[in-house]
Amino acid sequence: MLVQKPHWNTLSELTDGISRQSQTKGPSLSQVSKAISAFVEEAIATKEGNAIKLVDPVGLLDHLRKSWSRTPPRRQRAYRSAGGKTNLNEFSKSPSLAWSLTGESSAPHYCSIAQGGALKVAVSDMKMAESLLSLIPESVPSFADILLQETTDDSVFFANEHDDAGIRYASRVQTWLDLADGDARQRETAKDLYKAIIQGFKVS
Repeated sequence: MLVQKPHWNTLSELTDGISRQSQTKGPSLSQVSKAISAFVEEAIATKEGNAIKLVDPVGLLDHLRKSWSRTPPRRQRAYRSAGGKTNLNEFSKSPSLAWSLTGESSAPHYCSIAQGGALKVAVSDMKMAESLLSLIPESVPSFADILLQETTDDSVFFANEHDDAGIRYASRVQTWLDLADGDARQRETAKDLYKAIIQGFKVS
């Protein structure tokens, strides 16, 4: 949220902003306050009265990169589409289901990188997700069109971007983190995305 909007008038405003962009519950006011206090101590952000301002976006991204670790999915299942392209926005028919493409599968939305292999979709509830799409189970993952990954990691469901078809993409920052933790080609792409995030902050 600080990269997206560097200045907030109050902690409550920041917490509300996080809540609005979270498909899941999101952090409490006290948790946000604790994080901001840590950023102030590290000179990543400043507080003047109630106002909060990001002053070191590079330091913030470096902090995220060092502290972030990939959360393995609770379950993963492979599928083939039952007749044509899978319409993922069917997931949005259930307001209780959180879902998004993973950072890896979101990369082509932000970068010049080809999508390789099955589309990876993070979901908060595997059973509910399966009930919303017409999918054929595939025992060989390399033959699959789509991989559903059930996860408790809220970050992939936060600050999602949408296209005209209603597809939810992992945020730009989350995509960068996923790519930076990937193979050599993905790490190279992550460098370009990192530069774009920093440049976007400077423009704003």
